[in-house]
Amino acid sequence: VVGAELSEVIRSHKDLAKDAAPHFRKAQKFYSGIAESLVTHGHTLDYFTCSLDQVGLAEMQECVQHTGGMVVQADTFNNPVFRESLKRLFARDGDDGFLGVSSNATVEVIPSKDIKVSGCLGPVARVPRKSSHVADNEVGVGGTTQWKLCGLDVETSLAVVLEVVASSKDSSGDAVAAGGGGAAGPQLFLQFITRYLHWSGELRCRVTTLTRRWVDGGAAGAELVTGFDQETAAVFMSRLATHKMETEDDFDATRWLDRALIRLASRFGDYRKDD
Repeated sequence: VVGAELSEVIRSHKDLAKDAAPHFRKAQKFYSGIAESLVTHGHTLDYFTCSLDQVGLAEMQECVQHTGGMVVQADTFNNPVFRESLKRLFARDGDDGFLGVSSNATVEVIPSKDIKVSGCLGPVARVPRKSSHVADNEVGVGGTTQWKLCGLDVETSLAVVLEVVASSKDSSGDAVAAGGGGAAGPQLFLQFITRYLHWSGELRCRVTTLTRRWVDGGAAGAELVTGFDQETAAVFMSRLATHKMETEDDFDATRWLDRALIRLASRFGDYRKDD
């Protein structure tokens, strides 16, 4: 974070934004190596600190993000937030005495031939895997169809971003998959395979298979509206915006959200003049 000489000024947020912190890149690379080691061995790093300034969290954030860890910052050890957070971390699950946290998990997505996987948003790390279902456009942690979670519980949630192969265009100009045929068209399939070490010591595998019908962007698009979950969409957009703010330079979150909302409203909205 800072050199040993007291004459050296401690870095600030402006220094990080201007890439003027002399130790930042080197420290970040060091902790990236530690993060890879933690992921390889299936360990989770939880970060508790009682100092609100210059603790090096920016440098070691990959250690927490890629392993699904927890970050708690407070000013003193007696802070109620710090104490309660520490208690909840070691809270027992029911009467069996376990912590309720599974470990060393992998999540794999197997889609239909007309669907590709762009990436995943969540506390995951990429598992190198060659597949024809990997999309060229990466969103979140992409370049694969399988991810590793060092720790997960009943509240762990992931967002998998999918891309429809645009082999043709419908009347509205939207992409239609090769197997698409409107409301009466064939089905698409998605399979999620989750393997993990249960807190009881058992190795478990859970397979979830989903099926949906292809719909065109025209009249059949109303089916998409009826199944639209506003709360899920809001959470996903907030995750995606946060990811873009952390990984893209000069990203304007407000403008990006405005454009996304305009596209959504113009595509699925029902406009009534003077209403």
